[in-house]
Amino acid sequence: MTTGERIKARRNECGITIDTLADMIGVHRTTWIRYEKGDIEKIPINNLVEIASALSTTVAFLMGWDEKNPDDWTDDEVLAMEDEINRDYAVARKLLDHMLNQMDKNTLALVTAYVEGVFAQQKNKEK
Repeated sequence: MTTGERIKARRNECGITIDTLADMIGVHRTTWIRYEKGDIEKIPINNLVEIASALSTTVAFLMGWDEKNPDDWTDDEVLAMEDEINRDYAVARKLLDHMLNQMDKNTLALVTAYVEGVFAQQKNKEK
């Protein structure tokens, strides 16, 4: 099954029209139809992320990298993923703490400004 076929199947499962999803993602109706038909094989990643979110699935599922849709995950699988995320978070937190302790004030100010800029961009996208 192609990415376009997976998108179409998931859209139909969710009961969402082409027009509704095209509007949500910000693409023209004909572009959406071309996505589903496979005429456009390289869908921009930002669109794929938005499509996956709108269809309550993952980019990995839409791309065919993961055959299981999140709706089909068992409680044990979800708990295992949560544990993995928590472990990764703990490692990332330790690494970040170490890096912050090694930075001088100027570097820390630059990193802080960068992070604040990223958050500001994210807020603007959500509006």
